[in-house]
Amino acid sequence: MTKNMKPSLTAVLLGSAIALASGSATAHTLYSENGTELNLDIEAVFGVFSSKKNYQPNSKGGGSDWQEGYIKYGFSGQHAYSGSNASVYGGLNLVSTATWGDGDAAGLTSGKESKTDLEDAYLGWRSGDLFPALGQDGLDISFGRQSFSIGDGFLINGDALNLGDGLDPELNRGGAYWLAGRQAFDRTAIVRVGGDEGVRLICFG
Repeated sequence: MTKNMKPSLTAVLLGSAIALASGSATAHTLYSENGTELNLDIEAVFGVFSSKKNYQPNSKGGGSDWQEGYIKYGFSGQHAYSGSNASVYGGLNLVSTATWGDGDAAGLTSGKESKTDLEDAYLGWRSGDLFPALGQDGLDISFGRQSFSIGDGFLINGDALNLGDGLDPELNRGGAYWLAGRQAFDRTAIVRVGGDEGVRLICFG
């Protein structure tokens, strides 16, 4: 079974900058039998950006035209236990990001960045029907390298600061600053109680 997100094209006006982005995602089921499922996950996004003004510290004026892109690829899966519907799950994938052209107008990227690195690498367990008072999957424990958000994402919505080498080569995460293809936090442990609307306890290593 293959689940596709139809390719989308989005145009956004941000102040004096114009962004045009297109992306698609696919989840292809490689194996599904006896409560075990293994998926091949692929997500790709590409954006074209233009700004009439340049805000780089050492800029001589003028605008900036640049492109960003990322592709995320890997595997995810789960195994559900009969009777209790409890399950173990996990994911492992890489992400490749790049910026081309002049670099972004703020000078956070130079337009010469490209990087492939580990993105998600996590394992988890969901309670299924084991604790009726907490509801379906009322207890969810996961650890490893993963993305998460709190509430509506206003305070924390993934580790989405995708700097390039424009400020400092030591801060370079591969560029694609505006598309933010890298979202995972490293060395996390998350306990969710009461489902999606319940309480979360988050620890960082």
